[in-house]
Amino acid sequence: MQPEPNAKQGNKAMNEYINDISQQTAERAFNGTSFSPDRRGESLRREYANDLASFQSVLEKYMKGEDEDKIDEEFERFRSGLKQRYLAYCSSHSRCMSAFIVGPARFPSARMQKYSGWADNKMREISSFIERAEKSVKRRYFKDPNGPIKSSDPDAVERLEAKLSACRKTQETMKAANAVIRKAKGDKDKAMAGLVEMGLSEQTAAKILTPDYCGRIGFSTYTLAGNNAEIRGLEGRLRKIKTAKETTPEKIETQTGIIIEKCPEENRIRLYFPDKPDETVRASLKANGFRWSPRLKAWQSYINWKTEHYVRKEIVASQTGALIET
Repeated sequence: MQPEPNAKQGNKAMNEYINDISQQTAERAFNGTSFSPDRRGESLRREYANDLASFQSVLEKYMKGEDEDKIDEEFERFRSGLKQRYLAYCSSHSRCMSAFIVGPARFPSARMQKYSGWADNKMREISSFIERAEKSVKRRYFKDPNGPIKSSDPDAVERLEAKLSACRKTQETMKAANAVIRKAKGDKDKAMAGLVEMGLSEQTAAKILTPDYCGRIGFSTYTLAGNNAEIRGLEGRLRKIKTAKETTPEKIETQTGIIIEKCPEENRIRLYFPDKPDETVRASLKANGFRWSPRLKAWQSYINWKTEHYVRKEIVASQTGALIET
């Protein structure tokens, strides 16, 4: 079942998407089966537009952070496929006729039943296409709360802080467990009782009291060191992300009108050209990691040494190097 588009999306759907299917094409699809083919055709066009708006909602729900760059591309691919299937339905249904419309005399019932079945199959293909597309988006872009944390994720700080807190708690637990074991001085029962008392399960306590290949018990030095290294790494990432969020976006303009915008909080660098760049420039942008965003009307990429070097060397230098602070 398609999610309901919000009012803004619905208005955009009616104003923009609906014209993908002409009124003439939609009306012709129902000339033989409806006393009001114009209204039936308009209803079909609105249904098409709403399907697009609803899919846009699905994309925005699942495609967050760095995946937002791909929303326009995913949407246009879906739009092309949906339009193709709706037009196929219109073409198929235009062959259908009803005896109530054209009259019962010499009406080819068997043939019309076959045509109607074909048209129904085209409509089912539309529903199937939408369902497959939504499942594909969810499968590829659903953010697993326990999955990798990307710096560009909207909730990156919260998730990193939660993970850091868990790692610190684990470190303290491991150190406390080792202290209990040392205090037991080889008395396994005493060590077991102490570990259970501090909150470990009997299964976990028994596991860490089982000697390793060198006869050592408790949490190993390398386990403690590894967890401590992860803590330091998380602390570093948090500092970097928080600094980026607090950094004001930079915007400069070349003498020829190209605006270069650096947004640390979003981890994006964007290029706004006054006119459409020629094919050579577009190919160069794509080869260096930039992607066109119709939504932003800009070429954008992630902030890293490669893209910043490219902008300085190829964009700024090629545009006389004259910059104007904006």
